[in-house]
Amino acid sequence: SAFQPTGKYNDSIFFLPTKANPNPIKRDFLLQCACSLTSHALATGSIWDNELNKHYEKLMAGLDAAGKANLKDSQRAWIVYRDREIHNIVEYYAKVEGTMFRTISAAARTNLTKNRALSLSYMADFVEIREK
Repeated sequence: SAFQPTGKYNDSIFFLPTKANPNPIKRDFLLQCACSLTSHALATGSIWDNELNKHYEKLMAGLDAAGKANLKDSQRAWIVYRDREIHNIVEYYAKVEGTMFRTISAAARTNLTKNRALSLSYMADFVEIREK
């Protein structure tokens, strides 16, 4: 890429002028990128929410009455945890300066649902294998 970070912070999202590139990326462009990444992270969260629901239903279908009750209780407890953790994430990143932290916050919220969806998926796959 023609745009390379300079200085000791090579992983920085800020691109500074150099001899090779005297016209650094404009701040507005970085803001647009951050907004786009945040929107993508939130949209991805919706996709993982749908996956979570799909795997929850699949798992429920393969459980006996006691297993269904346990899963229902577990899911309710997870929802309480998720909501509290999202509140914590939002509160924390709201106090940090920089547009990228909005994206990091959205990704962290998405990862909560993604991880739960994957966990349910693994359990549903195991129940399906066990039934064969």
